[in-house]
Amino acid sequence: MAKPAFSGRILSLRKTKLGESDLIITALCQDGSLLRGVAKGARKPTSQFASRLEVFSVCDCLIAQGRSLHVFSEARCASPHLALRSEIDRNAAASPVVEALAATAHEDLEIPRLFDMSCAALDRLEGVDIELAPSISAAFLLKLVAMLGFRPSLSECICCAQPVDAASCDAMLAFSFSDGGVVCPHCANAFETTRVDPRVVSWSQALLCSTFEQVEALQMLPESSFAVLHFMQTWLRENLSTNLKSLSFLLSCGLF
Repeated sequence: MAKPAFSGRILSLRKTKLGESDLIITALCQDGSLLRGVAKGARKPTSQFASRLEVFSVCDCLIAQGRSLHVFSEARCASPHLALRSEIDRNAAASPVVEALAATAHEDLEIPRLFDMSCAALDRLEGVDIELAPSISAAFLLKLVAMLGFRPSLSECICCAQPVDAASCDAMLAFSFSDGGVVCPHCANAFETTRVDPRVVSWSQALLCSTFEQVEALQMLPESSFAVLHFMQTWLRENLSTNLKSLSFLLSCGLF
């Protein structure tokens, strides 16, 4: 009896070798859930899957439903994002996007708007001036954690809810990664805090509240973008127990 099939658009996040010629594709579905499926014979040079299910590609697929792993029957590439694979600097900036998605999305857990946001970030990374690419990556990671329910408090104290204006602050801010955000001077003694540059908090707030087009218009210098990326590396580690290898590479590669 044939397995039931369904169609849908997916974003390819990761490829894993299976057997002699197959691949396991980890992908993000349009409803924001994670999907893992087998592309049979995908490693053969003549396979239709060889190029259509590459990482960063957005594809329209026909998929046979399976118990543990689905099976890709057909795939038609809608947006290949070739530059994200062929240009090393764009690849370095885009890789944390797909790795973060693979690490935080779950099967059978729908996250509305996640697919559209992820595709918008990759589209912008493909065409943006390369010096601005790290700012798009930083904005995506901030928006991702906010969408998952782990949004940092950047403008008010996590204890007393008093406003904290990072933009007008000259001194280093007290920030608690484990408790969720900035801490005002009156409450700082009650928390284990780290001193954070107020410019990092201010930039993070701006990125979180801006579209990717607006982020590009901010014209952030790479050093400011990398400061926010370092901030997000700690936030992801503390709050989602996630250590992104691609983010560590981006921060140390020296390409920007």
